[in-house]
Amino acid sequence: MFRSRKEAAKLCHLVTSNENLISGYYLDQLRIVSMTDMSLVTKLDLQSMIEWAQSLPVFCRLALPDRTTLLKRFSVFHLVLEHGYYTAKSNIDHVWLISNGSCMPRNVDELPSESQRLVSPDRRWRQEKLYNQMTDRCIDDVAMPMRRLNLMPEELMTLKIILLFQCGDHSNSIDDHGLISPESRRLMLHCKNEVIQALFAFYESIHLDNYPERFGNVLLSISGIISAASALLESYQVMRLFKIVPFDRITEQLLFRSDGSNN
Repeated sequence: MFRSRKEAAKLCHLVTSNENLISGYYLDQLRIVSMTDMSLVTKLDLQSMIEWAQSLPVFCRLALPDRTTLLKRFSVFHLVLEHGYYTAKSNIDHVWLISNGSCMPRNVDELPSESQRLVSPDRRWRQEKLYNQMTDRCIDDVAMPMRRLNLMPEELMTLKIILLFQCGDHSNSIDDHGLISPESRRLMLHCKNEVIQALFAFYESIHLDNYPERFGNVLLSISGIISAASALLESYQVMRLFKIVPFDRITEQLLFRSDGSNN
């Protein structure tokens, strides 16, 4: 979907006189993420999260309120995992890549010169003052550990399922969506154990040496993911509060746990 939109923008470049409107999409180099990018990517990534969760047999067996609660709690982790894995596999340093190929740079001055010319002073200020801490944390706590581990797709999927169902472990406090039912918690625990056993069977099938230690390192990455997710959500809240990004109703409901009525 992202590729199709980029190709459409390139076609528009050939027929429109307003080149500044889409010239950023025409670049083959790195470009800083626009607020339109952020809105679109977040919407599509959260839609893909819903489709992925519904493909899990155990998820469809949970009570509807429990499924809704899990998706709302997991949404920010989904964004961190998807973008973190995409960034880790890119072998590009000092940027946090978004799913459509745009990025949040650690330092705007490190972007290619052609890309820098398209960054307005206001957008540069926001990146350096509002999003820099989030960008650093996402790169250092998520993308770099994934890159050092050379995280495999099977491990990414295991992390996603563990984190999704870990979002149902809020047993000591009640948030605005209440507690997960005991039956759902039992099903989720059983599924997590099955997924971990399946990952161990995969390790054995590829004759991976010392795989318990590797799995331990995969699990250790969760703390960095949680830290980055907190920073990411804070930045998204700023984008929403000051109407920098026009988030859609799906994002309002999932990421911000809102009914979208204030948009």
